[in-house]
Amino acid sequence: MSQLAVRAALILAAALALGPASAAFAAWPGLNGRISVTQDPRSKDVWAFARDGTATQLTFTGNNEEQSSWAPDGRRIAYKRSDEVFVRDVTTDAPPVRLTVKAVSSENNTQPGWSPDCASIVFRTNRANPSQNVADIWIMDADGSNERPLLVQPGDQRYPALSPDGTRLAYMSRDDGGTADLWIANADGTGARLLYDSGFDDSALAWSPDSTKLAFQTQRAPGAIDGDIFVLDLVTGAVTQLTSDPPDAPIHDEGPAWSPDGTMIAFTSERSDPNGDIWIMRSDGSDPLRLTTDPVLDESPDWQPIPFSVGAPARWPAQACGDLSLLPGGIASIATVKAPCRKARRVAERWIRDNRKVRGFDCTAALHSFDQRLVECQHRGDRKGIAFVWRTPAS
Repeated sequence: MSQLAVRAALILAAALALGPASAAFAAWPGLNGRISVTQDPRSKDVWAFARDGTATQLTFTGNNEEQSSWAPDGRRIAYKRSDEVFVRDVTTDAPPVRLTVKAVSSENNTQPGWSPDCASIVFRTNRANPSQNVADIWIMDADGSNERPLLVQPGDQRYPALSPDGTRLAYMSRDDGGTADLWIANADGTGARLLYDSGFDDSALAWSPDSTKLAFQTQRAPGAIDGDIFVLDLVTGAVTQLTSDPPDAPIHDEGPAWSPDGTMIAFTSERSDPNGDIWIMRSDGSDPLRLTTDPVLDESPDWQPIPFSVGAPARWPAQACGDLSLLPGGIASIATVKAPCRKARRVAERWIRDNRKVRGFDCTAALHSFDQRLVECQHRGDRKGIAFVWRTPAS
């Protein structure tokens, strides 16, 4: 085991005994929808990318709209606009709703993140001392009411993220003059404790959908301009490096975000464009694939979840079975409960081939968002369930 892994394991054991800022994420379990991205040609707007590169613009004011964070229902997105928190329902044409209001111009309310039940939003705010960019973590109801402190401790707190299982709050903390470290607390803000300290700056943390891992970015040398993506296993304490660069050609990788099915991680990388593009890799760091190819900065990805309900009780976890096609008209993000993947893929193929019918299964299809339809097939006898995303064919 590496020195870093040993150090992380010791820190985690003790805890259990006791760039520009990106958003903080939790990957809510579900099927894989679109990936929200901030694009910065001159000012900033949020776009939603399908994995074939199809993009839909979500914000339009150009007032530094960034740090997007999908709600667990996959229908709403929170983001920062001019240091205030907004929420937009992407399934309607309703205008976005402003949730926070500055008391003074130097106040900032940023880095929103949802609770698993969609009832609350955590965010970073410097309202206790607006003259300095040193902030605490607050929480409010999803309509912007009932704002209140959630976690206050010395130093600057960033990237608040509630775990998908609803039990913990992970965040970054930096003391005056110190490095940025990963911390964890109970979901109500109590019991805050150091989780991981590499000795360098660790930040931009993101929960895996099963709440067992945290992806994060770090610089592995003082003053380094290149960063890499790592994963901390909360069960074993092991730390795994997912991205790396040649020593003579440092490349900056940052802002990881898990896919809702837990099989992939999206991130920003300068490996193909010095401005930064969005890349996708498997959750073990293999098979990196470039998603965006724009000659502008693409950053702060977050992955839209499409929740489904078919299958056996929660004690039977869903298994991800991959994609048939990422193009319009194709079937992607197949998931199965109590059925092998080969069966799930056959059901999906037959659903397309046999005019939306599959023998032995009752299937429903409903528009979720954009051109994405959620298809759920429940077996009539033994509680097997299969779900997938069908993209409406292009007209």
